[in-house]
Amino acid sequence: MQSLLYQSLLVEHQQRLQHLDGSIRRLDRQCAELMRRGYALRQEEITGEIELILLSAEASGGTLFPDRA
Repeated sequence: MQSLLYQSLLVEHQQRLQHLDGSIRRLDRQCAELMRRGYALRQEEITGEIELILLSAEASGGTLFPDRA
């Protein structure tokens, strides 16, 4: 009887470990995806800021590098 109980506990423990391992892998994938999305959004923000600077310079009739003109 004790052997059956021990075997049952081992199987349950193994199932819990598999479940936790799957959860960790899923969280790692989600974290990586969120990081990629964050980098892409930041890149879009930077691009927008650069475009705004260029439009402002163009609208003012100036150049960004007057020494080079």
